[in-house]
Amino acid sequence: MFIVSVLCENSVRRRGLKAEHGLSLWIEVDNQFLLFDTGQSAVYLANAAHLGIDIRKADHIILSHGHYDHGNGLISFPFERANQKLILHVHPLAFSERYAGSSDHNKRPVGLNWQLADLTVRSDRIDWTDSSAYLTEQTQLHTVCEKPCETVSPGFLIKQDNLQKKDYFLDEQILISRQPDGLVIICGCCHSGFIQMMNRVNERYPGEPIHAIIGGFHLGSATNAQMEEIEMLLKSITWNYLVPMHCTGRQAWCRLRSVFGEKCLLFETGDVLTI
Repeated sequence: MFIVSVLCENSVRRRGLKAEHGLSLWIEVDNQFLLFDTGQSAVYLANAAHLGIDIRKADHIILSHGHYDHGNGLISFPFERANQKLILHVHPLAFSERYAGSSDHNKRPVGLNWQLADLTVRSDRIDWTDSSAYLTEQTQLHTVCEKPCETVSPGFLIKQDNLQKKDYFLDEQILISRQPDGLVIICGCCHSGFIQMMNRVNERYPGEPIHAIIGGFHLGSATNAQMEEIEMLLKSITWNYLVPMHCTGRQAWCRLRSVFGEKCLLFETGDVLTI
């Protein structure tokens, strides 16, 4: 069984919970507890407590990529009181200086507001992912891009070796779990492109049916041609549920809903999906 609870998302409709621009998911799979991203503040912790989720039981924490709205909340995680077997899975590039904007004149920082030394996690509890890692028998973590891909989200910069460059999001990670009804795919933002992500899944799990695709798809500024390409891809493969969240964009969600009907779900803070 695969259960995903939304600890934090851009919107909320349940009393007693808070929303913010960000993403945090609590996942129960194969008798393990996974925390996928932590939003931009401690909101995910307060929401978890309200939902009766003991965040300290996490066996794994996954940081999908090094942007503030996915990782700033990690500084508030109670490592000192957490599961002593907890593993933090993060790519080294996640700690780079990052900006939104195309030049020094219009850029704004979007990277993490903390460094690894600020966390109370032990060094032997960190998995420096650079390709893939097993979290459970059925669930793996994969980077989306192993080399620069031109489908990457435009308008983002990264500082490496004291040089400011286009950000290809080589640190972006997705979670893939093989379940009885097909693969469950969890993504943070799809900065490398939704189609690039799906190609990566097909490379690792060729021909396997997909049960659910859940997370941010970063389609707020997608062109009509790009949306048509995504729709064509989704029509060409087998899947059961599409759950666009966070950075997908309201217009893109509405369009996907109009094309795929009730297979396209609306999920907000506090919602739970059992697979």
